[in-house]
Amino acid sequence: MFAVASVFGLSACEKPAPLPVQPDRIVEVIRIAEADAQGLRQFPARIEAAQRSELAFRISGKLQQLSVKQGDYVEQGAVLAQLDQADFQTTLNNASAVYTQRKNDFSRAQKLIKSGYISQNEYDLMEANYKKSKAALDTARQDMAYTRLIAPFSGFIAERIVENFESITQGETIISLRDTSVLDVKVDVPEKLIIGLRANPSEEQRPKVKVSFDVDSGKFYALSFKEAAAKADDATHTFEVTFTMDQPEDLNVLPGMTASVTVQLPGLNQQVYKVPSRVVYGDSTLTPSVWRVNDKDSTVSAQQVEIGRMQGDYIEVLSGLETGDLLISMGAALLSEGERVDIRNVANADDNAGLDVKDEQ
Repeated sequence: MFAVASVFGLSACEKPAPLPVQPDRIVEVIRIAEADAQGLRQFPARIEAAQRSELAFRISGKLQQLSVKQGDYVEQGAVLAQLDQADFQTTLNNASAVYTQRKNDFSRAQKLIKSGYISQNEYDLMEANYKKSKAALDTARQDMAYTRLIAPFSGFIAERIVENFESITQGETIISLRDTSVLDVKVDVPEKLIIGLRANPSEEQRPKVKVSFDVDSGKFYALSFKEAAAKADDATHTFEVTFTMDQPEDLNVLPGMTASVTVQLPGLNQQVYKVPSRVVYGDSTLTPSVWRVNDKDSTVSAQQVEIGRMQGDYIEVLSGLETGDLLISMGAALLSEGERVDIRNVANADDNAGLDVKDEQ
């Protein structure tokens, strides 16, 4: 019994075995280099024709002639469509006959009033009837002219809304006409950039603006400022800015296309960091973020960032980073806030970034 008790006593004095230590997650990081203060910003843009019109008849009637189709080029003054003129011609003939009679009556009244053969009241009535008949004739002639839809400028038929022989209502859009020789390029600009633009009105400080298209993103076309909205959009809090450009000779740019506008702001001096796109991820709210490493204890923390344009494997970070920051570049999967990591490799963020904007072709 003493031997058994001794065994149990020894077992009770032994400490429990320690739990295995979870090893730090192995990662690779990049170190943020000096920011680029060139003041380049890039915005998605949409293309519209500088001169456009939704054409409609000023009167109602039955469509008798529709001689154009979508994509046709028409000259200014060309007849695009015509209503059935039969009823309008009848109205015009009647108005013309009444006018001729009332004009003759008034001419005789002008002679008779001098001789005193008619009273002043009779003369005034004939004069009023003559003027009414003239107004009715003018209206009938105008309505006859309105039976034809005329191109107000040269351009392309962007859309044909109706088909021939349909009944047309006054003011109903028949044809969309676009002149694409000059194009509007519209972008939505944040308020802080609008403030920067207005703070630098001199010629030297005016932004240089270029546009590129997906079919050849390496080629840029110069833009001219046209107008800017004085009120921000209620939903996006951005201001719509419109630039213009002539139709390129080497590229067919059409309304509705999308493009990318690059703005160089000498007075902005915004700090722009260039990092590999794999560094940036979307958090639970889809906000662009990065994993930043604390140099002292090798723990990680999530940092939201504002991103700019993307080219190749690199992306611009406009805010949220500082020079010298360590960011997780590989091994970020399943990381959690405050977790320790084991850093195996450190690279520079801007190695082979290649984000320089090409000169205008």
